[in-house]
Amino acid sequence: MCSYENVMKAFNEKLEECHKKFDPNKQLIKDKSNYRDYHSSLMSNVVHPVLPNLEYAVALLYTKETKYKERGMFIISTVLELQDIDESSPTYGIWPRYLEEPLENMKAPDWNWADFVGKSLLHLLIDLRDSLPDTMIRRIEAALEHAVKSIIKRNMGPDYTNINLMGAYVTIKAGELLKNKMFFNYGKNRLKKELEYVRANGGITEYNSPDYIMIDIEEVGRILKYVIDSECRNMALELNDVIWKCIAFHFHPTTQQLSAPHSRCYENIKGEKFVSLIEMATQYELSLLENRKMSIKLLWPFITIVCPKKYYHYFEPIHQPRFIKEKFYRGIDTISEDEIRVNIEKNMPELESRTYMNPYFSLGSFVKYDLWNQRRPLMAYWGTAEKCTYLRLRCLHDDYDYCSALLSASQINNHIVGGIYFVKDHGDTHFILDSIKKGQLKAKSLSVRFEIGGYIDDIQLPANIEIGSSVNINSGQMSIQITPMYGVFENEPINIRVGKNDSTTWIDIILFEGEEKIIDFNQINQAAFLFGLSIFDGEICVNDNNIFYQYSIDEQSQSISGQLIGANEPASIEIPLKPSNYIEPPILGLKKKIKCGGFVYE
Repeated sequence: MCSYENVMKAFNEKLEECHKKFDPNKQLIKDKSNYRDYHSSLMSNVVHPVLPNLEYAVALLYTKETKYKERGMFIISTVLELQDIDESSPTYGIWPRYLEEPLENMKAPDWNWADFVGKSLLHLLIDLRDSLPDTMIRRIEAALEHAVKSIIKRNMGPDYTNINLMGAYVTIKAGELLKNKMFFNYGKNRLKKELEYVRANGGITEYNSPDYIMIDIEEVGRILKYVIDSECRNMALELNDVIWKCIAFHFHPTTQQLSAPHSRCYENIKGEKFVSLIEMATQYELSLLENRKMSIKLLWPFITIVCPKKYYHYFEPIHQPRFIKEKFYRGIDTISEDEIRVNIEKNMPELESRTYMNPYFSLGSFVKYDLWNQRRPLMAYWGTAEKCTYLRLRCLHDDYDYCSALLSASQINNHIVGGIYFVKDHGDTHFILDSIKKGQLKAKSLSVRFEIGGYIDDIQLPANIEIGSSVNINSGQMSIQITPMYGVFENEPINIRVGKNDSTTWIDIILFEGEEKIIDFNQINQAAFLFGLSIFDGEICVNDNNIFYQYSIDEQSQSISGQLIGANEPASIEIPLKPSNYIEPPILGLKKKIKCGGFVYE
């Protein structure tokens, strides 16, 4: 069983990892930059990251060890100097990602750094003030004030949950600490708007995200621990309940994964950190980790992380199948004209999800969503926590996930009929920061991929697969049946290829491949892929060969529909063959304008 002692042991181990990264020449910890970072232009260089260094410095001061105090002070001072404090600057109040890359050199400055750095500065001013000289306290307070002004100027809307909650905490607590009513009132109103949005739409927009839901828990936890105002604390309690309900309903105890679909996700399989958060939040009453080591974020021991007790039983072994139908955006757009949007566009349709789980596997899908690389719109998990396997649907443009491919899916328990179609006004690698221009895309390849990763030692894939024929993928007692029903990409030949590397294996449906060229989606009349997917475990979900998938094309060849036949309930989808717009009908008289890491309408 986990205990507080285990948490502090994990904290010390995490701190030791940071010590090993310490660069004595720069007196900072170092790391490698992410070569596919949306914000940075640095390519796989050794860098000194701003935020991890500040969190390291805060953790050093929490240890109260004299030998680390000077190091912590130096890092804090270095970070403070990197903030843009010119009020006339477009990046006022924020920090660069790396010491080596000033704000003006970044591909796209990250406005979230005012929020992320701001909350770490608050740890210093609240818990560690006695460790700081007066001159340092005044510098930190000034930096916090600049960060808060940046947060207020940016004015994030409630559809960007983790940053909206983080900014609400930073501004509320800065208001209380600095005795600034304007800061406090702004933050409290922002928290109210988040709660109103969640109540109206049935959930948070960053729905069921294994990465961002952890940040949401941290931020409501900071409010619960540090904010004095009782109204703010009560709002945080209600949001905490909403977030933990989402986690509890989707947690698959056998694999210890958050069952799909995921609105945002970085890692296909979550490790000990996600489970460690649950252990901490359930007051160490569960034994999810067993003999595995606890893994935490550096500052988790110093905030309130609590799961309502009524959800504890969802983390125990599952015995009966569960099928969840949820609507997490009901089309109620409460975002003001002066607020930055990130996830919700005007006239955006409702967002719905489906999740099935039993003791052997889980399978989830969105009814309709894009295939951005942080999205997991269709995903399955099976195996164990130690040997977990995943199946993920992707659409790849030159081997990177393509945002302007959309999934439409209808799921009944362990069966999905799905289709991928294309839009001409969304994004390439990112739906905001990298939009496609005039519906045209420069490409060498475009493909749909069924990817299997994690534990793949027992995966068996056939060598030859054809459109119209079902393929069985075997993995222990599991059988995954994929039926590629129909594929078209204008006049291109559709090929299917099986591939493998050390960590993944896959089935690629090649829609286009050849010399680099401009694909003009305005000129394409037919581009779509239709498929069926069923998962069988041999005990609860047994393949009785009664399930099959079929499709039909309308008389004008404008759309294609797919049907699941033989299930307890009917399931079907219809998708357009001709590329259209992401939002139909388009919003007349208004255009999206990129602003502060999000967008507004003008």
